[in-house]
Amino acid sequence: MKKLLLGILLIGCSSSVRLVAQTWGIASSMGGINPYPKDIQIFSPTQFYYAGSIGVTGDPRGFIYKVNNFAASNVNNGFTSLYTTPTAGSYGTNGITSISFVSATQGWAVWTNFITGIGYVINTTNGGVTWNNQFSLTGGILKIYFVNSTHGWFMNNSAIYSTTD
Repeated sequence: MKKLLLGILLIGCSSSVRLVAQTWGIASSMGGINPYPKDIQIFSPTQFYYAGSIGVTGDPRGFIYKVNNFAASNVNNGFTSLYTTPTAGSYGTNGITSISFVSATQGWAVWTNFITGIGYVINTTNGGVTWNNQFSLTGGILKIYFVNSTHGWFMNNSAIYSTTD
């Protein structure tokens, strides 16, 4: 009886998900901007941040862009480069792997130097004009998420870390 009820519950949940599904389409191919975006934070249909890796042979840097006036008809309109990971010979990254903004001005991002194995949390309080190294740790960092300006989490391959300040 428990299995039957569980099956009915799962089928019901599955059906309800399909009923609220939306139609998705390409807003833009991002042509000419950067070939390897990895994360995006949307504030409106025309304003967002996105991050990823440069992806050019011999250039392992990561990037963060701010977009203020996005229009699918002109993908190059409104893109502002805010941050690029260091390029010194001791750095090799998989780009900015994750970003989390709690407002249009306050946000965090993570990236990992694969040569040293050190992961970095960087943050901004002025919309990306300046970025500060906030935290680093051996073992890399994969994903970050903040729910407000003091409560955040990040994860690497071995643990989930949190902050309340």
